[in-house]
Amino acid sequence: MLATPRSSPTATNLLRAGVARVGVGPTRDVVLVGGHVTEGVDDATVDAHTEHTGFDARTEAGDYVYLRVTPTETRAWREAKALRAAADARGGVGYRSTRDALA
Repeated sequence: MLATPRSSPTATNLLRAGVARVGVGPTRDVVLVGGHVTEGVDDATVDAHTEHTGFDARTEAGDYVYLRVTPTETRAWREAKALRAAADARGGVGYRSTRDALA
């Protein structure tokens, strides 16, 4: 889930495209999530987001929007050598652990 000003390029582009690719983590240990973007989430989800991040867009001045990214693809790798394993894991086909890829 993302919270961003509705007028931001991020919100504009994600809502227009309807898809997103989000990278999570430091450069050397990345999880890449691709998925469909929809606007709006329920109050319980917003409360959980606020508790986890310490940021509540509902209290900000300006018009913020909550965007949900529903995953359709997840890739994870550590170091450049694991990129091949991450590509192999696409769609759940031929998954290899990053430990195998680093060997």
